Amino acid sequence: METGIYDLEFPILNDQSKLTGYDLHTQKMTKNESALDFNFDNLKLWAIDYRKGGKVLYDQELTDPIKRITNTREELNAVVKAEIQVGDLVLLTTSDETFAKVKFDKITATKIHFSYVLEAAEPVEKQPVTKPKEPQSSSVTPNDQLDLIYWGEVRTGIYDLEFPILNEQGQLTGYDLHTQKMTKNASAVDFKFDNLKLWAIDYRKGGKVLYDQELTDPIKRITNTREELSTVVKAEIQVGDLVLLTTSDETFAKVQFDKITATKVHFSYVLEAAEPVEKSEGSASQEQKDIDSEPKDSEIIRMLLSMEQKHR
Repeated sequence: METGIYDLEFPILNDQSKLTGYDLHTQKMTKNESALDFNFDNLKLWAIDYRKGGKVLYDQELTDPIKRITNTREELNAVVKAEIQVGDLVLLTTSDETFAKVKFDKITATKIHFSYVLEAAEPVEKQPVTKPKEPQSSSVTPNDQLDLIYWGEVRTGIYDLEFPILNEQGQLTGYDLHTQKMTKNASAVDFKFDNLKLWAIDYRKGGKVLYDQELTDPIKRITNTREELSTVVKAEIQVGDLVLLTTSDETFAKVQFDKITATKVHFSYVLEAAEPVEKSEGSASQEQKDIDSEPKDSEIIRMLLSMEQKHR
């Protein structure tokens, strides 16, 4: 398996006004049209146009073998998919008229990261998978225990990139983490995206990117937000990014970006809590409280008898 990066700022045409694109065999962008395997149309960013044709594949992995296609004109298309998204897997024919499979792993404003395999004469033996090292958790000393930020239950949200940037009063709109909705109420906005640069994120109160930790991990409280946080947290948000931000009510939240499409940003998040949330035991005790709060059969019978006596 190979990896590649498509540069969306690479010139669309070469000096002879011929198409440029990516050469899977050299793993480079190329201006040599005869070596071109696929290209993107910058006029419509996600419109992909393969010289030899291709198609989207479903329900299979990158290295799974497939039945050979004999009639490419009927089974493949020049435009494989108008809006390529993270996770899409496609089959295409390359400049040397063999096949390749490409999976799109990450998309930013200027780069498209992908994994791919080229056609082989016989199966390639898979190498043993080496597990990545576990990220080192942020060290917290006993003295820090009283100054930690804990988190509530994990929630999910969807940011609508087509939502109006300004409301009727010319104020910024964005996402309200407390109501889990897009909002036009500027005082309730917790964060927003700038559509002029799609992945540019701008938090009203400031934030920062977090590394080597999980969404629900407690963190040491930030006291000087002006020095430690920034209004623009990251110019190019990518899938998997985890950020800390201050919300409209001046508490903290952590947001992890799970999926990005042309019109939507899917994310998971947690809001600041006064104390750690017990996952399993907490839900069970709440359920028991609900049961305990229900009136017993004997109590219901006494209530009915009392009502009957009143009506006599």
